[in-house]
Order: sequence, then C-alpha cells, then structure tokens
Amino acid sequence: MTTPTVTVHPDPGHFLRASGDFLRASPAEHNLILSIAEALADGRPPVPGSDAAFLATVEDPDGQVVGAAFRTPPHKLGLTRMPTDAVSRLAESVRRRFDALPAVLGPREPAEAFAREWAERTGTTWSPGEAQRIYRLDRV
Repeated sequence: MTTPTVTVHPDPGHFLRASGDFLRASPAEHNLILSIAEALADGRPPVPGSDAAFLATVEDPDGQVVGAAFRTPPHKLGLTRMPTDAVSRLAESVRRRFDALPAVLGPREPAEAFAREWAERTGTTWSPGEAQRIYRLDRV
C-alpha cells in the first residue's frame, strides 16, 4: 500500500482550493478549520499569530484529499480524520515547521497516533487530554 502524501500549502486560498470539497462535505465536523482558513483567505486573521498559519492536506495515492491539519501559533495543532498511515508523514512536515507543540486536537485515532509519533520524534511524552464532541442542530 502506498503511503498518503502531505502537502503544506503556501497560503489559505491555495489550501481551501485543495481541501474545500473534503472539508465542506462534513461542515459540522470541520467547522473550526473552515472558519480559520476562510477568515485567513478573506484577510481577516481570526487569532493572533495566524499570519504564521500552518495549513496542510493529506492526499491518497490518487490525489484525493483524505485529511487536513492546521495550526495558528501559539495554539494547538488541529487534525481532521485521516488515515493513520499518513500520521508519520504529517509529523515529519509539522516537525520541519515547529520545534514544539502545546497539544493536538482532533478525532481520537489520528490525534493519538500523531501524539505518539510526535513524542517519538521530539523525545517528549504525551497523555490524552479532555475528550470533546461536536453537536449539530438539524432543526428547531
């Protein structure tokens, strides 16, 4: 099996053109990354430090986006769902950009896999944080 590839995007517009269909297919699940990327693309920095935003996509061997990652320093690294075999490549890309991370936020399986990989690469330890959920209101 071929390992997915990771693309670090040069700007939010490029990131949204690459990832938009994937992210918008599950807008409740991806509301944070969409809000941040869209604000940045519109020239509205959503948080201090977002001028140094890290925006990456994970593509399968056919070039389809199957995951994404983001960070607006000094905040956590955020992940979407993605194949766990992509986590090593993602950690490599993140490590080239950042020496340290305060935490990782995302679905349990890829977040824990990333935390393990990051700890191994940086000689640190990790522990699970607070579990979170997303709620969606379909009608009032």
